[in-house]
Amino acid sequence: MCTCGSRGCVASLASGRALAADLGQESSLDVVRLVQTGDPAAIARTQEAGRTLGVVLATAVSLLNPAALVLAGDMAETREHYLTGIREVVYRRSLPYTTRNLEIVTSSLGGRAGIAGMAVIVMEHVLSAAAVDAALRPKPGA
Repeated sequence: MCTCGSRGCVASLASGRALAADLGQESSLDVVRLVQTGDPAAIARTQEAGRTLGVVLATAVSLLNPAALVLAGDMAETREHYLTGIREVVYRRSLPYTTRNLEIVTSSLGGRAGIAGMAVIVMEHVLSAAAVDAALRPKPGA
C-alpha cells in the first residue's frame, strides 16, 4: 500500500520506504547502510527497485529527451546499485536517439538538493525581473 492510499504506485514498489519494509528495516537510511556494507539481499532489492523506477523514467526520457537524469534522496546514496537497475531499463526501453547522450547520475548536493532547488525556484520566479517589476508597478487608483 502506498502512502497515497493506492496500490502499485512506483513509490509503493521502489521507494526507500518500500525497500525498508521489504527488508525489515526501519527506514531508507537503514537500507542504504545495508547496501553500503554489501548485504546481498539489500543490493538485489535496490537494483530491482531501480529497474522499477527505470520503467517510468524510460517513458519520461522518450517523451522529454533530457540531457541528464539527476537522482537525489536516500536511495541515490546507494550509488551504482540503484543506478544500475535504472540504466538497464532506461537504455533498453527508451528511443535510441533519446539515450545517445543521456547521463544518469546521482546529485552531488545530497541532502541539500531540495534547498538548492527551492532557491532556484525563488530566484527564477519570485525574484525574476518580471515579478519585481510587477511588484514595483503603481497600482491603479493608488
